Amino acid sequence: MRKNDGAKSTSFGSTTSSSSSDEAASVTTPRTVLPSTKTKPAAVTREEMEAALRKVVSSEDELAEMLAEAGVVLQEITAADEGELKETFAVFDADGDGRISAEELREVLASLGDDRCSVDDCRRMIRGVDTDGDGFVCFKEFTRMMMH
Repeated sequence: MRKNDGAKSTSFGSTTSSSSSDEAASVTTPRTVLPSTKTKPAAVTREEMEAALRKVVSSEDELAEMLAEAGVVLQEITAADEGELKETFAVFDADGDGRISAEELREVLASLGDDRCSVDDCRRMIRGVDTDGDGFVCFKEFTRMMMH
């Protein structure tokens, strides 16, 4: 089990400061790497969708057809989201080895204009999402972080 420094971990984030000895000199690492440009829609269960559709359809056949169409749309959305996530992941995974290192994360942050984060800060951020404990962020961990 990893030691928790008392900091809340968020998307590649840390609420700890780089220096705890001098409050004026402390620098807070970013809470997220990418700005949120859209809000995440509320999840709807199949049962909730079915209950809502029952109010507007005239038959069980129509209900079944609409639920089937909704399933296709959801699969298309999921595929598009995965493609977008792969593209974003590739930005961070500079060497293409399938995992994001602290050094790679540091380079992306620097390219976005954040020169305050050190490699150690990036290691702390990675620990917040690194579920297998290998010190890197794989695509599965990246996806989980981005979707939650």
